[in-house]
Amino acid sequence: MNSFDAVQAASSALSKIGESGFTVEATTDFDVVPNIADTVGKPHLTPLLDPSNHDFSAQTAFWLILKDEVGNPAGCVGARLEDLRNDEIDDFWRRSFSRHYPDAGSIDITLSRSARDVLAGRLAYIGDLYMAAPTGGLGGASGNRLSCFLHLMHALVALEWKVNAAYSFISAKDALRGAGTQYGYTLQLPRQKGWKGQPPKNRYDDEWLIILPSTDRAAAFRQQVSSNS
Repeated sequence: MNSFDAVQAASSALSKIGESGFTVEATTDFDVVPNIADTVGKPHLTPLLDPSNHDFSAQTAFWLILKDEVGNPAGCVGARLEDLRNDEIDDFWRRSFSRHYPDAGSIDITLSRSARDVLAGRLAYIGDLYMAAPTGGLGGASGNRLSCFLHLMHALVALEWKVNAAYSFISAKDALRGAGTQYGYTLQLPRQKGWKGQPPKNRYDDEWLIILPSTDRAAAFRQQVSSNS
């Protein structure tokens, strides 16, 4: 029962985050997102989730805000629903990236079969994760809080949107130090896309594609609940 596992995962993540005095707020007030990102020290929002580039609604996107012991924003992450219906992910990415990065070279997609099989239908793109220092970090209490924060996002997109998979992109540096696993993604693939020419600002040719397919969600949620016990 994926829904029950998702509810348990969300409850466990919130409880664990709360043990350190932190709280989480979900918002669809997209006007506040740039200020929140600025407050936590995020230098920019990516075009894929920047509210100024989209007509998001409460049904197609939301953000999670991590707040510290006194209620100040300490981290953020966004998600958007991508309903591909019968479209191929390759075609969707080409249209999306060419629109959001018009000055860059065209995108070069070399998806593996394992990625192509799960990136279909209803998807959630999760991105713009940022944690204010010293809140961030993959180790210790900060790392556990970060992991819970992302597992909470996975649980909410599963419950809210019933997606076939959630995915994101991370740098090779972060991937090789275990960030994808800490963020709750079970399928982690290097060099699934690149750029024909110079990558756009704040994008890289060595990004990894990380995915949590719906078939892996229940086990991932149970593992997270167990680790929080």
